[in-house]
Amino acid sequence: MRFAEGYDIKSGIIGTGTDGQIRQFRTQFPQHLVRKFASNEERNIVLGALAEISEKTCIRFVERAGQSDYVSIVRGEPNSGCWSYVGRIGGGQILNLQPGPGPHWHFHGIAAHEMIHALGFYHEQSRADRDDYVTIMWDNITPGTEGNFDKYSSSQVDPQGVPYDYGA
Repeated sequence: MRFAEGYDIKSGIIGTGTDGQIRQFRTQFPQHLVRKFASNEERNIVLGALAEISEKTCIRFVERAGQSDYVSIVRGEPNSGCWSYVGRIGGGQILNLQPGPGPHWHFHGIAAHEMIHALGFYHEQSRADRDDYVTIMWDNITPGTEGNFDKYSSSQVDPQGVPYDYGA
């Protein structure tokens, strides 16, 4: 995953919204863990994912305390999927985590993955130069998930000089 369009590590600029407005965040990122989680175990998985991001970056998650822009982490309905918008969109921004059984977010990495989207990262396979490294086998993609393989121009997703990460 890489930061969204317009990311500038020196200024803290994350990208631009569809309205053309520049989006920024500081190192404190307000989040709100909605109380719909079935158990403390589920909540702890999410909190552990946030803690890992904080350990490896300068990002610090804080419980929402009236901020107008925040990520609302919700336990979605069955079959609703795990998803987040990429980057800050303003207001209460949903990060949806689908409950199990089956492929679901009970894995720490999925909760972290979706929060990284909320922070402004696209999938690695969205890089403009991805075709130099991988071949997308469109016939093997689950119908309805093709958007995860959209390719963006280098002005939209800047790899910041980082080599392609096959493990991302």
